[in-house]
Amino acid sequence: MKNLVLCNIPWYSGLSHYALDVAKALLEEKEDVFWALEPDTVLWRKVSETPIIKISQTNRKSFNFIKNLSLIKKVLPEPDRIFAFTGQGLFLGYLLKRKHKSKLYRFRTESYDIKKNIFNRYLYKSCDFVFAGNKKIALEIEKLGVERVEVLYGGVDTEKFVFSPIPEEKRIGYVGRLGFVKGIDVLWEAMNKVWEKIPDLKLAIAGGDTKQYQWENIKENFKGPVEYFGKISEEDVPSFMKECLFGVIPSTGSEATSRVLLEWWATGRGVVASCVGMIGEVAEDGKDSFLVEPKNPHKLSEKILLSFSDQKLISFFSHNARSKVEKEFSLKIFKQRLFERI
Repeated sequence: MKNLVLCNIPWYSGLSHYALDVAKALLEEKEDVFWALEPDTVLWRKVSETPIIKISQTNRKSFNFIKNLSLIKKVLPEPDRIFAFTGQGLFLGYLLKRKHKSKLYRFRTESYDIKKNIFNRYLYKSCDFVFAGNKKIALEIEKLGVERVEVLYGGVDTEKFVFSPIPEEKRIGYVGRLGFVKGIDVLWEAMNKVWEKIPDLKLAIAGGDTKQYQWENIKENFKGPVEYFGKISEEDVPSFMKECLFGVIPSTGSEATSRVLLEWWATGRGVVASCVGMIGEVAEDGKDSFLVEPKNPHKLSEKILLSFSDQKLISFFSHNARSKVEKEFSLKIFKQRLFERI
């Protein structure tokens, strides 16, 4: 089978990570995988680490569909399956499907609202199947009149992220870019309240600067012991997480597929997290996580204090989190559910 992935974005985000997991599942079955994307981007370099055959595309903002179609046809004249991960990819996939009778699958993991115009409804209904990153997205797609839709939560590599014993050091962790949507401002407000009660609790932050926030400009907002690691490599995330008692996810939005949630869990770490995106659907408050409403630093600080107050509770969350990943969110389960529909 010749499979074409249409995910032309420049960065390695939750969406492109999800797309790469789909592509790797196909590669494991000895199938040919082609990926159409812009050269010389972060994602291009990430895809280059795999046997996937790359197809050059114009910048995603150019909307040069004719040129992009031509570039695809030169490398892959007749794809058997097309996997579209963006709106632009869906339109390109539809054009290819019409010509070659290919199977077309849309993966919707974007957190922003779906366009409900007639054209978009038609494109979604033209798909052989639609995969949604969470239940909220699936419901939005169903409202377009699409019947062949199902939630496919992301998976996590349970061999890379292994269960680790709880450390003795008083440290909790945050992994994510320093952005408003990730709730970095909510985090510093919450932690300042926490430090009033536990002044020696360390907060470890791993994440890159954004246009909104740069570490040099916001570090003074944290009034307690904070360690900033900058943007760490994907390979270093497991070791970072295992040195923490639990993770904090204070996002105000996003988390449609929440890779970071599954990585914390796979490491055997519970989380204190905002009830947004996928998190509110899969996390169980008081069992593997503490959930709070977004943009509420007071409640976030309360749950951090509660989590830290009981070593048995931390251990309870740890084992439940890892168990849930093994039963529901491993890459093996992800692959199995994918192949049931394609």
